[in-house]
Amino acid sequence: MGSYVKQTNPDNLESSLLPSANLDLTSQVGNADIHLKNPKLPLKLGISLKFPFSLKLGLALSVLSVGVATTSIFWLQSSIQRNLLKNQAKELKQIGIKESSSFSSKDIAEIKNLAAQINSQSLQLSQQQINSGAENTEFPGLSKEVHDKITASKRYQNLARKLGEITNQSRRDDSSDIYIKASYLISTVPEFPDRKFVRLLASDKGYRYEGSSPKSSNDYVGYYYFPNSPSIRAAFDGQPKVDTQFYYEYNNKKDAYISTAVPLKDDTGKVVAVLNLDVDVSSLAIEVDSLKWTCLQIIGSSLFISLLAASLISNWLVKPIRKLYQASEKIRNHNFDVAVEVKSNDEFQQLAEAFNAMVAEVSRYTNNLESLVEVRTDQLNKAKNELETDIEKGQKLQRNFLPNPILTVPNWEICATFEPAKKVAGDFYDVFPLPNGSIGLVIADVCDKGVGAAMFMGLFRSFIRLFSGGTNFHFCDREATARTAGMELEFDLYQRQALQAIEITNNYISEEHGETGMFATMFFGVLNPETGLLTYINGGHESPLIINASGIKTALKSTGPAVGMMPNMKFKIQQVQLEPGDILFGYTDGLTDARSPNKEFFTEKRVLSLLNQPYSSASELLERMKTDVFTHIDCAAQFDDITLLAVRRKIPGTS
Repeated sequence: MGSYVKQTNPDNLESSLLPSANLDLTSQVGNADIHLKNPKLPLKLGISLKFPFSLKLGLALSVLSVGVATTSIFWLQSSIQRNLLKNQAKELKQIGIKESSSFSSKDIAEIKNLAAQINSQSLQLSQQQINSGAENTEFPGLSKEVHDKITASKRYQNLARKLGEITNQSRRDDSSDIYIKASYLISTVPEFPDRKFVRLLASDKGYRYEGSSPKSSNDYVGYYYFPNSPSIRAAFDGQPKVDTQFYYEYNNKKDAYISTAVPLKDDTGKVVAVLNLDVDVSSLAIEVDSLKWTCLQIIGSSLFISLLAASLISNWLVKPIRKLYQASEKIRNHNFDVAVEVKSNDEFQQLAEAFNAMVAEVSRYTNNLESLVEVRTDQLNKAKNELETDIEKGQKLQRNFLPNPILTVPNWEICATFEPAKKVAGDFYDVFPLPNGSIGLVIADVCDKGVGAAMFMGLFRSFIRLFSGGTNFHFCDREATARTAGMELEFDLYQRQALQAIEITNNYISEEHGETGMFATMFFGVLNPETGLLTYINGGHESPLIINASGIKTALKSTGPAVGMMPNMKFKIQQVQLEPGDILFGYTDGLTDARSPNKEFFTEKRVLSLLNQPYSSASELLERMKTDVFTHIDCAAQFDDITLLAVRRKIPGTS
């Protein structure tokens, strides 16, 4: 049975009294060598990379300098781009205002008439089209017949020609690098007062650029489209506006433009349309993009230069640290004849002087440490040996408390197993004869584990034996007789007298030792071996089980509280009949609470499953239960004491 016991060796005083630290202590006497390890970065491939402090410092300086340079450069680039766009916008705004003033009252009237004509013959948008309205969304607003008729009219041609002159005029103006790509008129749509959609009235297509051949139609006249340019929205509110972002056509960044929108008002000051000019700013976009690449080149150069400079600076700064590290390596190899020389007139020099003073002190201390460690080791070994001797005596004494050999009763098989978690335990079992020929059966579990529980285990065991019949107490007869009167079950007078030991023990422990908080769960049964009648008290213990060839027959549940918790507690007496072939199986909670290496409990369910199997003897039951639980525990430490008791009534004519 001893081969199943798993120990954590808590009694090793030497290991528990010495300080716990992640140090390797190895020396000729006392084992005291401190290993200082360099920090490493573990990789998934099992490789550890060292990162010298000089490299870390150099990277930090480099990142800091590059970060400052990058922030400054991008701020400068953004500032230049913002100023370029600001100056460009100012000039474009003046162009828009100048061109809008070229529209006469007659032109304004023609625009109003054209807008009214298109609105009256416009196609209605579906709700699905309205809901899908977003940037770059556009829908036809006229049927082909109406579209062709309007674009061929004299009114439209005059406005288109006017827009073409505006576009072409910028080409002829040599005072500016800016030229207009396209000019067109935009009006609001009555159905969309929120300007979710606006409408294209006319454009310069067909009259754009000098020398181009006039065309009689424009594909997008009357179209609904989403006004993605902020300048268009502002112009409808009466304010000329220039966009401050580039628009790129076909993702070709060499072809960039900015939209300028100017309101066209009638004599009453009402905005009747917006003159929108797409102004080519490709040269400006190229300059801005070029400026970005220049910034990136500067950043790359600064990174290289900063890394080089930071490496030189960090090596210079870390040089004293390297000297200190080399000296510490010598000390690790028990060479205390070292001195670090640093002449930097700063904190590193002060650190070196303090280090040298510390080494001298450690050298003096080490000279005395070995003898001190040797003396202390001898003291600890002596204390350990004395404690182990005392524990072995206690273990032997506790073993003597257990019935050995176990009581032999004709026509009955009684066996037990006891597996402590430590060298001494709080569990116990007992099988002893009573004066009237009955047999006392006890299995108990004192709270807690170790020496304290073992001491109370002896006290409980002695009291149960003493007061159950080992000494003749006449008052017990009278008390038992009074309590028996009027009960449905007829108890043998001596059985009740023997079971009174539970109440006497409970009162004594709770009154005399209540401050310790010690108590025990206990099953105490008085068995009549002639009849198989078992009279018992279960004081808060795991329910013993009666099994037969069919499996679990009944459970002897608790009839009172744990013994020793409070004085004057009542314990109900119960009876059960053990028939030939029946096995009474009792156990402590160390069985169900046994844990595997994965912290999984053995569980009551597993115990019940084993008990439902057929058994020919009590010893076979205990052996199978013990084998299964210690296979479950495997290499894990045993969590709690495990005690098993099995009592089988033999079938007449069998062994």
